[in-house]
Amino acid sequence: MKDYVPLVVAAVAAMTALVGYLLNGAAGRRTERMRRYADALDAAERYQQLPYTFRRRHNETAEIRDELARMLADVQVALAFHRRWLRMDAAELGDAYDALVDKIQLKNKTFRKEALIAPPAGKDVEIEVSPGHQYDQAAERDECIRRMQKYLRLSRNIL
Repeated sequence: MKDYVPLVVAAVAAMTALVGYLLNGAAGRRTERMRRYADALDAAERYQQLPYTFRRRHNETAEIRDELARMLADVQVALAFHRRWLRMDAAELGDAYDALVDKIQLKNKTFRKEALIAPPAGKDVEIEVSPGHQYDQAAERDECIRRMQKYLRLSRNIL
């Protein structure tokens, strides 16, 4: 029996190390997934805020138009990236994110055009614009977050 003690101790140590390795890896994958999900939601929020940013422009020069166009392109590229990444992560998660972005897109172009029709901000007080754009995407956002939380559960990230 004494001869098996070192073997049992080694086996317990190996199992402890393996479990620690698996849990640490799962925690790292969960953290990375959480960051990616937050980035995806951030891209959707930046897209939703574009009309406000357009309205806050301070003049109508070619440089400002170029900056606004670049801003729009950057947000659209980010949305496309997150749509694909979330779909690869899980089809149902991709569906939920698509529904959220699609809902924002329904009105975003109209709101951006309205913002560009309005005169540029001429006074500091005009920077604090509140045109009251309503996207009505709360249900889609909540569903997307619910599915993200589902995929953040630690048990999904162990292997």
